[in-house]
Formats: sequence, C-alpha cells, structure tokens
Amino acid sequence: MDILQKGEVRPWGEAVLHVSSEAVTRGANVFEGLKGYWSHDCSSFGMVAQPRHFKRLMRSARLLHIPCPVNYETFENACHELVRRLITVEQDMWVRATLFAVEGPPREGNRAAYAGPGP
Repeated sequence: MDILQKGEVRPWGEAVLHVSSEAVTRGANVFEGLKGYWSHDCSSFGMVAQPRHFKRLMRSARLLHIPCPVNYETFENACHELVRRLITVEQDMWVRATLFAVEGPPREGNRAAYAGPGP
C-alpha cells in the first residue's frame, strides 16, 4: 500500500502525523472513496467520477473549515500515480482520498494536508 503525502508517493509505513496534529487529537478530516474498475475484457482501467468526488471532498472540507492545499489537477494526477504504482491486472481498486487538518482547530486560515492512500 502507498500514500501520497507532501506531494510525494511513498510507502504506507512512512506516513507520519505529529501526535498533536488536529487529525490525531480531534479526528479532523474529510475523505472520499473513489472506485476504479477494469473494463470487461481487462484492456483498460478507469476511475469513476473523479471530478464529482473532488467537488464533494472540497464541499466537506469547507463545511469543517479545513483548507485544501491541492487543486483538481493535482488530485487527479495523484490518484492516477497511485493507481499506476499499485495496479494489478483484473483487480479493481478503491482509493481513499483524505484531507486532514494539521494545525489549529477547525477555522479558516489553518494548515491542512492531503493524503491519498492506495487500496
């Protein structure tokens, strides 16, 4: 399993959160689950409704005042990079994109991080 953190894809075991981060102390995060499927003949693979998932992730983040440090293009590229590294033929995938607060209680102007773990 891999994770995208601080703009880099790295092994799951290298994922680090400070013990006093909002994500750890208050569970301040939002997430979206994206599903990816192989075509019937396994000739192509695609993620389902990425723009819609990103829009929902942003809406959830706004409601909790968690800023998002990535735009849609970065989100899409991160999902594709994780899938590229982890894909196996004939196995569908699920990506859990998580945006979590790393500094300060939920309010505007705080810092946040984006992690997009693989399946």
